[in-house]
Amino acid sequence: MSTLITDSLGMAFEQEFRTLRPIRCEGFKLWMYNHNKPMGNFKLKLIQGMRTIKEWDFTSDSMQASFGGTEPYFHVYLSFLTESFILSGTYKLEVTHTGYTPTDLSFIGWNKDFDGVFGKSYPTEVEFTDYPYAFRILERV
Repeated sequence: MSTLITDSLGMAFEQEFRTLRPIRCEGFKLWMYNHNKPMGNFKLKLIQGMRTIKEWDFTSDSMQASFGGTEPYFHVYLSFLTESFILSGTYKLEVTHTGYTPTDLSFIGWNKDFDGVFGKSYPTEVEFTDYPYAFRILERV
């Protein structure tokens, strides 16, 4: 049995990442958790510096459609497709919302990457709550 480490979306989630070489990006996958289908509209942004490169909109319903089930509680790698050329540098993935109020009974979460980003393992002294949020870059090779 494993433990799912999830932060409930408050004002915004941010995860910074760095590329060491240019990437032909097909999109991103974020490991999200949906707890009882909260109302609201959500937005994922790809940001470099002060510039938003790309935005995607999603809802609890679109997450459920991606999951393909009818359960009120689920986690899923949610796909955000694009055709972008990402140069080497530092970027940020940011999830924001409108019309959403998280409660203990209904919330959206972004899961922590306890297995390690891209196969990286974490030192034992790192608290699991400090792990980065789980995402994958889809690259065209």
